[in-house]
Amino acid sequence: MVFRMQIKIFWQPECPKCPMAKDLGEELKKLGHDVQLFNIKEIDGMAESVYYDVLSTPSVVVLD
Repeated sequence: MVFRMQIKIFWQPECPKCPMAKDLGEELKKLGHDVQLFNIKEIDGMAESVYYDVLSTPSVVVLD
């Protein structure tokens, strides 16, 4: 049985560590996981980050 995770990665353009988190997201996509990227400087990303109480970037939220 393959366990497929839903993963949300929150990032912003000025963040020096965010490219590594985005690369991780791409690797997880290749493994078949549902990965969504959210730029917290955009309205949709900001709304999603508030919903999940994201306080810094990069942040990764894993849902089952």
